[in-house]
Amino acid sequence: MERSPLPFSTGRHEVRIRSSSGGGGGGAPPPPPPPRRRSWRFAAAALALGAAFVPAALEIAARAFGIAPPLPSDHGFAADDILPWKLDADLTQRVRTDEFEVRYTHNSLGFRG
Repeated sequence: MERSPLPFSTGRHEVRIRSSSGGGGGGAPPPPPPPRRRSWRFAAAALALGAAFVPAALEIAARAFGIAPPLPSDHGFAADDILPWKLDADLTQRVRTDEFEVRYTHNSLGFRG
């Protein structure tokens, strides 16, 4: 059995490297494998995940720090068996923004009028 000049131990048994040339083992190591190129599918998936994650993270941060506009509330709506939603009857709402102010008046049926 031919012995290599570079023994190393794995803990339980000793491993010795054999030279394929039959010599003393002084040959150069094999070249490293070429780097793998990522496909365009990987890039598209990473871009899609980033495009979904970044806005969600910004929204969560804006809500956590209180700098986001308030979420709309369900005040002013009544349940209805036919319509998906209906405005409360005899209600006057005032909507005010930085640019304008509007008042909405609802009649006894819950319609604007």
